[in-house]
Amino acid sequence: MLEIREVDVHDDAALRAWHAAVREGESAGRVAPLVFTYDSMANSFRSPGPNTRRLPVAAVQDGGTVGALLIDMPLREDLTTAVVEINVPPAHRDRGVGEALWQWARSRTIAEARPVLSVEINVPAGRTPADWPGSRFAERRGFRSVHVEDHFVLALPAPVPPAPTPEGYEVVSWAGLCPADRLADLAAMRTTMSQDVPAGEATHETAVWDADRVRVNDERTARSYLSLVALVRTTGGEPAGYTQILVPREDPDNALQEDTFVARKHRGRGLSAVLKSANLSQLAAHGGSRRFLHTWTGEDNTAMLRVNRKYGFQAVERTHTYELS
Repeated sequence: MLEIREVDVHDDAALRAWHAAVREGESAGRVAPLVFTYDSMANSFRSPGPNTRRLPVAAVQDGGTVGALLIDMPLREDLTTAVVEINVPPAHRDRGVGEALWQWARSRTIAEARPVLSVEINVPAGRTPADWPGSRFAERRGFRSVHVEDHFVLALPAPVPPAPTPEGYEVVSWAGLCPADRLADLAAMRTTMSQDVPAGEATHETAVWDADRVRVNDERTARSYLSLVALVRTTGGEPAGYTQILVPREDPDNALQEDTFVARKHRGRGLSAVLKSANLSQLAAHGGSRRFLHTWTGEDNTAMLRVNRKYGFQAVERTHTYELS
């Protein structure tokens, strides 16, 4: 008998079985999957932060975990949205496991007053949503693709092209927690990016950052990742852009290129390349023997797509954000 039940996040065996199902289902058929490590997942559940409520749910049959559901509910913005992720290992597909998890998720999100459901589905290069199992599953249940990003991977170690800083600007970099005198700059950049980043038709509210939100986020991130940040500002002190790479503490192979953003009034000066080069130099110093750097860029962000290709990133798949409302 198939049973759907919430996972006790303090039950290590149950949580590990749930994570194994996530990893196996998420990785199947993909060239370069990036799945969060067990430790980073466990930390996020056991020490919840102020921005997101996370709920892991398992499909259990004959004592074994045969599928995994994760529901993320934002707590500061997008309060009517829930992000839903369903993973079923290939050996357990076509047996109703995904459908059972979907029905449980639908009932729970209705009860939580979250009418907008969002899910990310990664479609490998050479495949289309029409012939990819995850996309077909979502579309049959009424989801539609509202935003598309290209997933790029850079093989490491990689050469760092020179990118001279234009006159009137300076770059500051750090590894680890954001210095106290940079908190306001980074908060301003993250708020501006949330206002301006391409999101297609996806439901999206601006995330307003202040110094305290940056500090709390940094402290939580530091439990599982080394954060590498490069920030560019005018010599007069105005923040103009930033980029961040996360180096997982428990993953020896992968690093994650998070945001790269330049404010509109400062574009056209090559600052994206300046930021990329500065932070790739930090990664070379702090990344150890990691083999891959992953990043995602919206299909309509032509400037950043050019920068990614210049630095040697190769597209491996397309990440679709699907929504149901």
